[in-house]
Amino acid sequence: MLYLSELNRKDATCIDLFRCVFGLKEFDEAIIHAMAGKGVFTLDTLAEATGRDRSTVHRSLGRLVSLGLCYRNSVTLREGGYVYQYSLMDVESIGATIRGKVDELKSSLDRLIENFEPEMERKLLMSAGAK
Repeated sequence: MLYLSELNRKDATCIDLFRCVFGLKEFDEAIIHAMAGKGVFTLDTLAEATGRDRSTVHRSLGRLVSLGLCYRNSVTLREGGYVYQYSLMDVESIGATIRGKVDELKSSLDRLIENFEPEMERKLLMSAGAK
């Protein structure tokens, strides 16, 4: 996982921003690369494409869906049952999500900076009184 301070480097890239904002794991990125521009996948096709077991792929897909980076659709099979199909969000949607998350982060940082001195003084006074 990439930390916010690492984005301050001169050589930081858009991929670094992507990793940091979403807190992606290395295998999550492998799933994204496997899916990029290639349409719709099932759990089995992604497990085969990445050479990993179904449970590992399932966990990663769950994270990517919860982060809003993938869609999951249920498809009913003719012979009965269903299968989930996964597809990657388009780059514009991912960009909009990143903008929203960065705006939320800016607001949180502004609030923390605003409260920094009074909160730190309180913490320091409390710790000094405990001695």
